[in-house]
Amino acid sequence: PLLLASAPRITFERVVPAAYDLGSAADVALIDALTDTPAIDTFVTHFVDETNHAGFFRLRDARGHADRADRYLSVKRFNCDTFVREGEGSARDFEGNRVKRAQTWAESVCMARVDVLDANKKRISTFYGKGEGASKHVDHLTDDEREVAVQQAARYAAVDAAERITPRRVRENIPLDAAAPLFEEGMS
Repeated sequence: PLLLASAPRITFERVVPAAYDLGSAADVALIDALTDTPAIDTFVTHFVDETNHAGFFRLRDARGHADRADRYLSVKRFNCDTFVREGEGSARDFEGNRVKRAQTWAESVCMARVDVLDANKKRISTFYGKGEGASKHVDHLTDDEREVAVQQAARYAAVDAAERITPRRVRENIPLDAAAPLFEEGMS
């Protein structure tokens, strides 16, 4: 392992473009989120955070504001569907023995349709973000477990949407062969 750590190599970083390029926009504003789903606030919060974390441009939540920006984003549709699942699982009883037990849990899928608008607020493209979430497996499902599944799905939909508009930095390593002809000349 010590020899491999000192092997000659070229290391560089490259930027992989986003699936939905926002061009040279430095300032992006999310201007509306048209839905009555309570999980939209979770989606917007995580979408803004994840997008800004990449550091390529600044996204701000400008719902209800008339600020100027290079590009605008509008969440035109956001919905979450929740499904109740049941199955048999293994658990330990009070004596520590494994027993079969009926379990139930909630699974949610959230989908967001986001329009990209130019500086004049004319739509130039649309992309989607999708996320899935699940509650823990319990004996009796409550509204709290259902809400956990929805909140997880909303967060994952926000991460998916952010990844679609933010480029990624990728570090590349190219190992070099020290025994190659002209290696010394090339390294100098």
